[in-house]
Amino acid sequence: MSGHGTTHALVVEQAVQGPAEQAGRRFAEDPAHWLPGRMLMHGGARFHTRIPLLGMAVEIESVVGTPWNRGDVTTRSLHVEAFTPPYGTAWLLPTVDGELSLLRTDGDAVLRFESGRRHGRRVDPRRLTAPWLVRRLLAGVARRLAGGSTAPGSAT
Repeated sequence: MSGHGTTHALVVEQAVQGPAEQAGRRFAEDPAHWLPGRMLMHGGARFHTRIPLLGMAVEIESVVGTPWNRGDVTTRSLHVEAFTPPYGTAWLLPTVDGELSLLRTDGDAVLRFESGRRHGRRVDPRRLTAPWLVRRLLAGVARRLAGGSTAPGSAT
């Protein structure tokens, strides 16, 4: 192993309850309607929300790309990072970059986040908290796509 680090893929999937067609329509809409958490700011592709994570309320910034389609898959680029972490916690909170896709097959829908990340040889706690952040985010997106509140600023 070289000292330059190794690449570790982060892949997280989350089923979406309800009709896949409905989830697909919502996923193509303004992300303010399906990003989870309490919406604090919305400006173009940037969204600031507050979500519970690791036992604290964390403000995160999400930068969401425009959707593109490949058959029954709609994909958006996604960048998520802690915007104002509580004092003394920045070293725990990851930044994730990747692609968020909605896969539709046989009437079912699944969200899939994929990211390739570089890590040094040392153990980085953010490597452990990144999957947790993504799972939390995807669970909230799935609830919103399935018919949870879609009003910008709602806390689901």
